[in-house]
Amino acid sequence: MVMTMNNMSKNKLINNYVVGNVLSIDGLKITILMHQNTNMLSYFYDGVYYRGVNIGEYIGIIRGPYKIVARIEKEYLTDKLDNQQEQSFFLNRFERYIEVSVIRSFYKQY
Repeated sequence: MVMTMNNMSKNKLINNYVVGNVLSIDGLKITILMHQNTNMLSYFYDGVYYRGVNIGEYIGIIRGPYKIVARIEKEYLTDKLDNQQEQSFFLNRFERYIEVSVIRSFYKQY
């Protein structure tokens, strides 16, 4: 499954910007592991400004010929070390997860 980022104010969809991978589906709730490069608050892609992936934003999930629109409801981090005594920082120590609620799906032949 591939996710794309959407800027609803411009109504322009970035079709090839992958921001994460779907880990689990529980009814209409989906848990997604975000990629490391998606932690910024804004992006410039193809000369257009886009808001980042945050709570309250909408994303698209591509599943075969379907585009699923979902709203981000929850965001959290997990520590890969899982050791509270270790206080040093290093890149990629934390994994960012989001939980989304499915709003609608669209069928489109590509």
